[in-house]
Amino acid sequence: MFSSIIIASLSIMAISLIGLLFIVNRFFKQIQKNINYLVSLSVGIFLVVAITDLIPKAISLSRGNSGPIFILVGFFAFFLLAGVLSEYHHHCEGNVCRNDHAQTSGLMVLFGDLGHNFVDGIIVAVAFTANPTLGIITTIGVLLHELPQEISEFFVLIKAGYSKTKAIFLNFLVSGTVLIGALLAYFFLSKIEGAVGPILGVAAGNLLYISAADLLPDIMHTELGESLKRKKFLLQYGLMLGGAILTILFF
Repeated sequence: MFSSIIIASLSIMAISLIGLLFIVNRFFKQIQKNINYLVSLSVGIFLVVAITDLIPKAISLSRGNSGPIFILVGFFAFFLLAGVLSEYHHHCEGNVCRNDHAQTSGLMVLFGDLGHNFVDGIIVAVAFTANPTLGIITTIGVLLHELPQEISEFFVLIKAGYSKTKAIFLNFLVSGTVLIGALLAYFFLSKIEGAVGPILGVAAGNLLYISAADLLPDIMHTELGESLKRKKFLLQYGLMLGGAILTILFF
């Protein structure tokens, strides 16, 4: 049982990395050229993950009616974190000031994914403990929703100014919390199971904040420059909607 949980967790990490490397190595120039549009696609994916996956789980696994509270806590906590990070990354040269807003978005995506992956690891371990077949099915399910999210997070990190190598490394490093969650669940499930709902709620609040309050205004601001062209807006909107629909249909 223990070896199955380890293999499943490492498989999730490895396949996510391989899928990301495949996309990046084949299409990195196109990714760089169209990064704003790809971030729009990511927004649609993030919203679906938050609304159809994280929020229902957070509510069902939280005690009483506390699930929505933790979602709000996550939203407001990451709003506060965004303010702190934006201030930290605020630079001035002479009379010209620059606020690295995109870099803040990249950091928050990583923070939020830590909690999400950690809970995925717990879910995988619990499934294997209940039934090996259920464990395999659960691992496949985690993989199917993890891969598009990891790719979307890579787009956000590139937009934030990270190099290709650093963005891939950080993605893989954060995915390691799947293994940490699985190990803790295997050895200490009775002590940490009460924290699963709250962690998911905070992760959902994080994705909601990043998508609706952070990335979307950033996309609009980038495209506005002078004024938002109707065709570009419709393309951004179509990609966001397309990302949401594809995630619902296939993941």
